[in-house]
Amino acid sequence: MTIHSSDGSSVPAITLEISESGLSALVGAQLALGNKVTLEPVGGGMATAVVQRNLGKVYGFRFFEITAEQVQLIRKQCTRLPRFTCMTLSI
Repeated sequence: MTIHSSDGSSVPAITLEISESGLSALVGAQLALGNKVTLEPVGGGMATAVVQRNLGKVYGFRFFEITAEQVQLIRKQCTRLPRFTCMTLSI
């Protein structure tokens, strides 16, 4: 996917997780928390999001402009994926 910043720059990224409300991605550039970005492709189009969290090169984005059609496509595509369950350590 591609992340477009408000300053006009674009950086490639790899989506790790996605839901109806946002996604996480591996990004090779630094992004500022709270910045508004445009992500594509998301559900077949572009989505506007806020940089919500950061851990190393992994960033979390919260959608705030996404169409109902994109949400439906994300739901449909996610139903085919295995559900992640939390890994715990046994001591």
